[in-house]
Amino acid sequence: MFFVLAKLLHKKTILHFHPSNEKFLYEPNNQKLYRNLFSKANLVLVLSEQWRRWIKDALGLTEHIEVLYNPCPIVERKPELKQNEILFAGTVIPRKGYAVLIRSFAKIAKKHLDRKVVIAGNGEIDKAKAVAKECGIEDQVVFLGWVNGHAKDLTFQRASIYCLASDGEGFPMGVLDAWAYGIPCVVTPVGGLPDIVVDGENALVFPVGDVDVLARQLERMISNNGLRNRIAQASLELAHTTFNIDCINKNLEVIYDRFK
Repeated sequence: MFFVLAKLLHKKTILHFHPSNEKFLYEPNNQKLYRNLFSKANLVLVLSEQWRRWIKDALGLTEHIEVLYNPCPIVERKPELKQNEILFAGTVIPRKGYAVLIRSFAKIAKKHLDRKVVIAGNGEIDKAKAVAKECGIEDQVVFLGWVNGHAKDLTFQRASIYCLASDGEGFPMGVLDAWAYGIPCVVTPVGGLPDIVVDGENALVFPVGDVDVLARQLERMISNNGLRNRIAQASLELAHTTFNIDCINKNLEVIYDRFK
């Protein structure tokens, strides 16, 4: 309704497309809605080149679509706070893959009794606790609930590994947060991540839902200090360059200038 009102008032319109899964684009009812909105907007901003490709494939649209990344936050890193914690941050729902992470860690947990998985987020907490208990690692899985402000900062400061196990994302904010804190990430190749992530260079990658491969990638990240440090440094480089807010603001200015 706001889009229609803006067009009636002869205003230029910019749509920022921030979906959780590309499957939305391929649903018939959504295709009609998105094609109508996107074709009439002056500008559509998407989160990565991959999303631009999906829009072309699903809707047949290529014009007035520009890529603008979300930025990493600016944080003060405190490496002295690091703990042996693998962080999951996000809503605790099946799509986010919390059970995959817990089951994967369970395969290596006895080798790493000093390690814990920390779940930061609200949602299916009781179900997630049941998975941890079923796997026999309830003492190595910590549930913080929803965190923000100082509690969120401390949670990321303490993490030594970040895990994204989702089956779909736009461009995951948790990974952007992790890069800002220099936390090496183990991720699924979802949303816009494949445009940026190179397995073994700036992250470790595993297929969606693959418990065994995730367990192996977590083992690599835990056991190989050199690998972990290299990926942590690459994460900081991304946060300070491609995903730096000043860089993204300049990109937005260039886009706006083209669509005046």
